[in-house]
Amino acid sequence: MPKITYITPLFAVAGQLSEQDFAQLAAMGIKSVINNRPNGEDGVLVDADNAAEAAKRAGLDYRYAPVANHEVMETAEVDTFEDALRGLPGPILAYCRTGTRSSILWAQVSARYNSAEDTLRALEDAGFDLDFLRSEFEEISREYGIESEDSQFADQAA
Repeated sequence: MPKITYITPLFAVAGQLSEQDFAQLAAMGIKSVINNRPNGEDGVLVDADNAAEAAKRAGLDYRYAPVANHEVMETAEVDTFEDALRGLPGPILAYCRTGTRSSILWAQVSARYNSAEDTLRALEDAGFDLDFLRSEFEEISREYGIESEDSQFADQAA
């Protein structure tokens, strides 16, 4: 089982999962899994179809939302990730190769509802140093009309 890192009480990220990990996740209280690894990516242990089957056997909701590393800042991919966050019961675990790509996707969704500062603080508290993306998160927050005092950061997935 890879290390699981909670960014909020209802959202966590992890590196690549094996088929056996899904049952362990369910036993830990995870309700849903988002797979951000494209099937053809180097090092994929479990393709999306087998991951979906493993999730189903474990009683987990599952969403395949593949994002290549070079697409992690693309609006369409972030929108797809947000749809998964909104449509799945929590706690949700998103996974990719190391957990970083999934955390960047989460941060972009978070910046739509929270200040970039609050988003970065949550990431830092979880052990992710993504300050190099500060200007991108600030731009997202501005685009969505979020100011520091407007943050809605709570025990939510986003």
